[in-house]
Amino acid sequence: MLQCALLPPNHVRIIPLGGDFMAPTKKNDQDKYIKMSISFEPKQFDQLMHYCETQERSASWVIRKALAEWLEVHKDDIAP
Repeated sequence: MLQCALLPPNHVRIIPLGGDFMAPTKKNDQDKYIKMSISFEPKQFDQLMHYCETQERSASWVIRKALAEWLEVHKDDIAP
């Protein structure tokens, strides 16, 4: 049996209830994502959230992917 929990902004997390569920292994400290707060223009935020909802992706995933692509394009301009 699965339970859905609505998380802001419009993210759904599926939580297994009972049965065989193994907790994910913890990441090493050097492999953990670093959290930060960023600001968006309202239109950018609305577009991002719409994309995330239609593609069933988190905002963090979309931003990490976009940043990775940007860094690849600009790798010669960025010091190692």
